Amino acid sequence: MQDDNYGNIFDLPEEVLLHIINFISPISEDFINLKLTSRLFHRLTEDNTLYILRCLRLKPTSHVPGIVLQRVLTSSYMLNYVDFTDCDYVTDAFIGHLLSTCPTVMALYLAGCVRLSNESVRTITDMPFKVKELDLSRCPLITCTSMIQFAKRHGDTLRLLALGQCFGLRKDPYKFGHIAHYVPNLERIYLGWKPENHRLNPLLDMDLQRFLNSCQNLKYIDVSNSQISSYSMQVLANRCHEVRHLNVSRCYVQDNGIESLAKGLPRLTFLDISDCIYITDISLEHLSNGCPQLQHLNVSRCYDVTDSGLLSLQARCHKLRSLSLRHCFNVTDRGVERITTCCADLEFLDIADSVAITNETVERIVMCGNSTFGICVDRCPLITAPVRQRCDASPKQPRAEKCLTLFDILSPGETLV
Repeated sequence: MQDDNYGNIFDLPEEVLLHIINFISPISEDFINLKLTSRLFHRLTEDNTLYILRCLRLKPTSHVPGIVLQRVLTSSYMLNYVDFTDCDYVTDAFIGHLLSTCPTVMALYLAGCVRLSNESVRTITDMPFKVKELDLSRCPLITCTSMIQFAKRHGDTLRLLALGQCFGLRKDPYKFGHIAHYVPNLERIYLGWKPENHRLNPLLDMDLQRFLNSCQNLKYIDVSNSQISSYSMQVLANRCHEVRHLNVSRCYVQDNGIESLAKGLPRLTFLDISDCIYITDISLEHLSNGCPQLQHLNVSRCYDVTDSGLLSLQARCHKLRSLSLRHCFNVTDRGVERITTCCADLEFLDIADSVAITNETVERIVMCGNSTFGICVDRCPLITAPVRQRCDASPKQPRAEKCLTLFDILSPGETLV
């Protein structure tokens, strides 16, 4: 612990050491290891203020001693945010104990907690404080009946609802849309499923339209891999003008649906229409005319997209940051060069599996791009190994517009005292 340049850490006042330790989560391995470092740190880490949290995150591989977790729960009288994503060891009994000990929780992220059932939803429903964010994605035992009861109790304050890949919703699918009547202030809704299970998604046009008619403050919508069609896009454009993030990947959306979106969603910044096989250049022309704020666009496997659509897009969408054109076999050097030249903010271009893109074009794009520009040319038959290696060394795809949660708004770290 001695350093000739900086002195001895034990010379610091205990108040300073406590302030430093306060940045370490009490349920992390670092905290436990620090406790075993010396008698001083063992005594300091017993301070009860270090166990008072407002944000509690458990990792799937976490091995938190039960006595430590219990101390955190009993000490955190103002615990507001819980994230147990993919923690398959979380059970109904654990959620019941958590909420009885910490009834002030306002946001619960329980995606992938496969052991949770309607019993947990009923426990959440009975909480004295209103819930603002609830993520039960990939919880297969959750059904519509319990979610309707939850919405009746907490719907007026709910801002985020995620129920993607919940197979239990298929047991009473006709009740799914009834949830919409009780959540008028919803801002973010995630009902997307995995591509391999898209035929099992119970979400229909009439269900989404109920949400759109009731929740006019929606900003983020994910209904990927569902039976949603262009008709829902028309309703969306007429009712929810504040939408910024929309994912309709592998849905039955056509050019007329995109035309409606372009007319009604001028603030749209993220759009994923990959695997919408009926999309053509006409859609890109509509987006260029109506969505000048667009930053992230994915048209992968839209086989009818050509250079003509890219030329229309580059005319007005100058804020584009990422563009995915995977399996767009009709896109050639001309369209790719034009879009990279006119969109100065472009940070990432995905042209994987393109059969008409040549070495010369890729080399010019990489040479003219800035140091943060990335490009993916995987499985492009006309790209040689040296050029592909150079592209592989470029930056990877930037994260698309992030949907902020209360975790992000409250604190940048893992905990907040």
